[in-house]
Amino acid sequence: MRKIKVLQIGGNTQKNGITGFLLSVFKLIYNDFSFIFINTAFRISDTDVEKTIFEYGGKIYHLPYKKNVSDIRDKLKEIIDLEKPDVIHCHYFFSNGDL
Repeated sequence: MRKIKVLQIGGNTQKNGITGFLLSVFKLIYNDFSFIFINTAFRISDTDVEKTIFEYGGKIYHLPYKKNVSDIRDKLKEIIDLEKPDVIHCHYFFSNGDL
């Protein structure tokens, strides 16, 4: 059976509440889902978080933006076209559906 591909846009891949929650879910469902994380923070990924994502078959793209998500719109569209996710989950309420 083909895995359902989820593209997770937003936030960072640091040790924090949102990332911790997403990784907990990812670990529970990774047999049926593959995750692609878009790190939009200027910080690089935490090494433990990165290791966990890769260990469970996930990917990370680093797309930091300066003022708002529209700064990375074109590159984000390229990733979406390349990865062809089944589901896109976005933490930015002002950009949901605006791509």
